[in-house]
Amino acid sequence: MGDETEQIIFIVGSEKKLYEILTPGDVTALLKAIFIQGVNVVAITDEKYKVLWAQGSESYLKALPSLIDKAKKEPQPQNNEWHLAEITHEGEPIGFFFINVSKLISPEIFAFIKHLSLTVINILIKSTIKRLLTTEIHTSAIKQSYEELTEINKKLSISEKKYKELTRQLKKVLEQRTEKLKKAYAVVLQQEKMASIGQLAAGIAHEINNPMAFIYSNLNTFEKYIGKIKQIFDLYKDGSFDEAKVMYKKLKMDFILEDIHALISQSKEGAERIKHIVSNLKDFSHIDDTSDIINDINAEIDKTIGVLHKKLEEKGVQIVKKYSQPTMLKVKPGLFCQMIMNILLNAIDSKEKDVTITIETKQLEDNVIISIADNGKGIPRSIQNRIFEPFFTTKPVGLGIGIGLTIAYKIIVQYDGKIEVQSKENEGATFIIAFPL
Repeated sequence: MGDETEQIIFIVGSEKKLYEILTPGDVTALLKAIFIQGVNVVAITDEKYKVLWAQGSESYLKALPSLIDKAKKEPQPQNNEWHLAEITHEGEPIGFFFINVSKLISPEIFAFIKHLSLTVINILIKSTIKRLLTTEIHTSAIKQSYEELTEINKKLSISEKKYKELTRQLKKVLEQRTEKLKKAYAVVLQQEKMASIGQLAAGIAHEINNPMAFIYSNLNTFEKYIGKIKQIFDLYKDGSFDEAKVMYKKLKMDFILEDIHALISQSKEGAERIKHIVSNLKDFSHIDDTSDIINDINAEIDKTIGVLHKKLEEKGVQIVKKYSQPTMLKVKPGLFCQMIMNILLNAIDSKEKDVTITIETKQLEDNVIISIADNGKGIPRSIQNRIFEPFFTTKPVGLGIGIGLTIAYKIIVQYDGKIEVQSKENEGATFIIAFPL
C-alpha cells in the first residue's frame, strides 16, 4: 500500500508546475513573515528563474531580475549577501528560492532563516501534493478502499497542523530573536556613543586646560601686581611722596607695569583659543542647524578634523587634503560629520605611529566621491566583508566594540550612498564613499 501511495503522489506532482502546487495565500504569508525579519528581498521562481512570488523593498523588487541573474553565477557568495537554492520534488527541479539580506544580519541568523524557509516550502509542497491527491485520485487506475482514503485524509490533517504549528513557531522564534537583537544593539549603540563622547570630551578638556592654566597663572600674578600698586597708591594718598618713590624702585614697578601688558595679551590669546575650540565643537555638532543640506562638504570635513585635533596631535598623524571645488550635498550635516569622524578614527588607529591620512573629494558624473586613505596595516581580504557588521572588531578587548563603521555604513545607506573598501595587508586601506548629487 505504501508503494502505491508514493506512486500516485509522484504522478500527481510530476504533472504540476510549481505555481500550480503552491497556493498564493500560503506563499505570500510565508514571504511576508521572512521579509519583516529585516531581509532586503525574498522570492520564489519557477524552474526557468521566472519570479512567481516576491516580497521586499521597492528598490530591491525592481532590481530582482538582475539580482537573480547575478546569483545564478554565484548562488552563495563568500560575503553571504544572498542565497539561491533549488526547489525539487521527486528529484526534479521545479523552481528556486532566492533571498538577499542586509550586511547587518549576522551569518547565524541568515543561516537560520534560510533553513527554516526551505523547510516550510518543502512542507508546503508535500502538503499540497497530498491535497491534490485527494481531489485527483479518481483519475488514477489504482483502487483504494474508503478506509485507506480516510487514513490519507487523517495524515493530511496531521501534516497541515504540523505545517501551521511550524510556521507559528518560526514566526515566534524570529520575533523573539529580532527583539533581543534590537535591544542589544540599542544598548551597545548607546555605549559606543558615550565612549566617543568621552574621548572627545577628554581631548577637548585637555586643549581647553592649557590656555586656562596660563590664564589662571596670569591672574594670580596680576593679583600680586595689584597689591604692589596699591602699596604705592597708599603712600601717595598719605602724602609720603619720598617713601613712595623709594617703594616704586624697591618693588620694580617699571617691570611690573610693562609685564601687566604682556599678561593681558597672553590671557586674551588664551581666551581666543578657548573660544575657537568651543566654536569648532559647536560647528561640528551643528547644534543650531536643522538643515538637510551641506553647502560645502570640504568645510564639514575640516570641522571634523578640528574636533579630532588633540587625538591627531597625540599620535602625530599627518593629514593630506586633496579637495575639489566646494560641493553641496543633501545630507544632514551632523550625521555627515559623525560618519567622517568614525572612518577617520578607524584610520588613526590603523597603526601605532607615523600615520598619514589622505582625504580627497571630487565630483564624478552624478556622484560626490569622498576618499579616505591611510598607510596603516591594511585589512586582510578574509575579513573585508565583515568590517561593517555590528560588534565586529580586530582591536584588543577594551579598545573598541566594533560599531563605529556600522554606524557610518548606516548613515551612508540612509542617504542612498555607497561605500567601498580597497585594501591589501600591510599596504593601508582606502574607504571610498559615493553620494548621489
